[in-house]
Amino acid sequence: MQFKITSKNAKGAFDLLKDGRNVTSFEYENWFSSHGSAVLKSGNFEIRPKNMWHSSFDIIDSGADIGDITMNWRGHIIIPIKTKKAEKTYILKTTGFWNFSFVLIDDEEREVLRMRPEIKWTKMYYDYTIEVYDETLSVIELEKLLVVCGYSTNLYMNMMAAAVL
Repeated sequence: MQFKITSKNAKGAFDLLKDGRNVTSFEYENWFSSHGSAVLKSGNFEIRPKNMWHSSFDIIDSGADIGDITMNWRGHIIIPIKTKKAEKTYILKTTGFWNFSFVLIDDEEREVLRMRPEIKWTKMYYDYTIEVYDETLSVIELEKLLVVCGYSTNLYMNMMAAAVL
């Protein structure tokens, strides 16, 4: 399976593609919102701010809170997610400088996936080619995790852009 995240607009909306076919579209509520949603096979999937400072976010799957997104002081994004089997904590961080990518690591410090950005200067935002290394994830779990990673990379890039200003 070949996954890809393609940006749709400057608001941060994106499509999740599997083998060139659209799995889902993640859309933000409005231009300035951090609340967004997508429809997956498992149901409605949304991410929304947990507080008014937008420092942490809830991951909601069909009305149930299944996890959070927070950023630590080192710039890593911490993602604890509850599945039917157990709760796992993932860390999304950047690697490299000129040729950077995002790496998702599980709580056993294994690399789960890598997101390599493709800069589209005409669009002024990123598309990501995704390499998945964890064969134990179900397709449904993987799709949810990829939507969370797409949201998290947008969050990271916005925070880094704000830090420069």
